[in-house]
Amino acid sequence: MVKGLLWAVALGLCSVTLHAAQVQPDSGAFVARLGSDTLGVERYVRTARALESEVVWRVPETWVLRLVVTHDGEGRVQRAEITGRRPGEPANARRSRRTVITFESDSAVVETTQDGSTRVRRVAGRPDMVPMLSPFYAPYDLMLLRARNTGADSVALEAVGTGGTVTYHAVRRGGTSEAAIADPTFGTRKVRLGRDGRMVEFQATGSPFGTIVQRVPWPDLEALAREFARRDGEGRALGALSPRDTVRATIHGAQILVDYGRPAKRGRPIFGGLVPWNEVWRTGANEATHFATDHNLRMGDTVIPAGTYTLWTLPAPTGWKLIINRRTRQWGTVYDEQFDLTRLDLRVDTLPEVVERLAISLEERGDQGALRIVWDRTAASIEFTVE
Repeated sequence: MVKGLLWAVALGLCSVTLHAAQVQPDSGAFVARLGSDTLGVERYVRTARALESEVVWRVPETWVLRLVVTHDGEGRVQRAEITGRRPGEPANARRSRRTVITFESDSAVVETTQDGSTRVRRVAGRPDMVPMLSPFYAPYDLMLLRARNTGADSVALEAVGTGGTVTYHAVRRGGTSEAAIADPTFGTRKVRLGRDGRMVEFQATGSPFGTIVQRVPWPDLEALAREFARRDGEGRALGALSPRDTVRATIHGAQILVDYGRPAKRGRPIFGGLVPWNEVWRTGANEATHFATDHNLRMGDTVIPAGTYTLWTLPAPTGWKLIINRRTRQWGTVYDEQFDLTRLDLRVDTLPEVVERLAISLEERGDQGALRIVWDRTAASIEFTVE
């Protein structure tokens, strides 16, 4: 109920009429949401010489962020600056943040100031690249417009951020109403375009059940910031979207550990929705889920030698598989079957109540141990013995 109300408040405040004095022809606004939660609201104005964007971002708590990108008449970036403050605090408050990107030859100079200290570093980058700086989505709109202006159905575009350069591939589909942006880290994101070629909807995580960004009427960001800050003060901040957690247990003398990200349901369909059927799942969020044991374990007919592994699952309507993989220290979308140690059947049960956030546990059951995964209305488990 609270989450639904929050989204309604965001949309309601976004319906504020845009005065002619506030806007120029090339302007717009976006709302980013994850399931039933509003992550942030952004508005931007783009002129011949600059892109100015403001966003109220709620992860893990509410901040007001401002991006200003200035460029020359040829589209080359001269300077990009991000400032951040908590609602109600001045821009120069001690907790405020500031990042400035400038260019020298073939590198970008990134100067970050936070908590009174400044750090300067160099990363790869050129001024002809699109500045892609999280959590701003207006630069994606700029990228799509650049791709459209080439007249090609597929185009590679280089972007620069605080971590260096990234090459994206923009592909038009279905005439001009659909497009896709291929991201080397997060995969392909689907985009829906308006008649003017501007972004109307963007699947920021490549999934219709992940983060969705939609164009909306011009919002009253000041009112939104106050509302979200009030909720933070009441203990209702969003917090980390998928906090990392570590489960440690001693099972019949064996020290066992599971390290994983814990996504929340947020009103979304989980299995067969956010987690597709018949596709390998990271069994968590963000980095791959890791499993370590200092004793050999027997699961089914397979011996798991002492060591560190990654855990994956293969959910299906007809039954689940647990995958134990020898490759470690990778992002959760990087799965390689050639490193599989084994695939094992899981027992699947239906829970009487919804579990909002994914939970993995290690339990002793008589002379055995058990690994148990629960989320939404589903529990998947497997028993093992310690050798």
